[in-house]
Amino acid sequence: PPMKSILRCNWKIPTENFIGDGYHIPWTHVSSLMAIGGEIGQIFQDQETLMNLGHQITTRHGHGFASASGAGPLLYKDPARYMAYYESQRPGVIEKLGPIRGERFYGAHWNASIFPNCSFLYGTNTFKVWHPRGPHEIEVWTWSMVEDAMPEDLKKEVIHQAILTFGTAGMFESDDGENMEACTHSNRGWQTRKGRMVSNMALRHEDRNEGLPGITAQGAVGETAQRGFYRFWAEMMNAENWAAIHRNDKTWDEVLRRTAA
Repeated sequence: PPMKSILRCNWKIPTENFIGDGYHIPWTHVSSLMAIGGEIGQIFQDQETLMNLGHQITTRHGHGFASASGAGPLLYKDPARYMAYYESQRPGVIEKLGPIRGERFYGAHWNASIFPNCSFLYGTNTFKVWHPRGPHEIEVWTWSMVEDAMPEDLKKEVIHQAILTFGTAGMFESDDGENMEACTHSNRGWQTRKGRMVSNMALRHEDRNEGLPGITAQGAVGETAQRGFYRFWAEMMNAENWAAIHRNDKTWDEVLRRTAA
């Protein structure tokens, strides 16, 4: 069964966070990263490294994905053993899914969201659903993920680390939860509501990428996926019916391509 908790935030905020937010890591999670130590802390505390690490992707229906290459197992006590497992599985992944996914994404750290309210991390191996309980409260359902082919002791280590980081009382979960609640309630303020949200990181650095879906941008820091998420959310909220949405299927990316010009 999943772990469950309550957050007093709007459901869109955690979806937006998980969909591609690499830039919050060096300041939101710096104390947790220092406590964990090791190579992962060095990578995610270095903003310049993050800028050139991995990809971001947004697709037609608001789904989003970001990866940090090679960072998947670095939270573990024995990352070499986890990496050895990846390497043993990589040829089969390449054969099944192709070299881009098998070489570039397998073994990376992923953060992603499936529109509208399902998010997952691969590397920290957690899977979440954000259930709205009203405009300012959600119930969070959290599962840990393992690969079926892993040895049993490695599965246990993966689950232990997933709960330590993104379980209900996890180190990173506590960091994020405070941010998500604060963002929700500060944006209800009279003065704040006069403003507009600016989401333009990596703007004009987006394009099609052969072999990948949707619109992509280089690097783990940017807001390509967030723009795609809110683009589709706004499209759904303003559409008269599903037929109106389907009429945009062939031209959905024009707004992104115009801003990239």
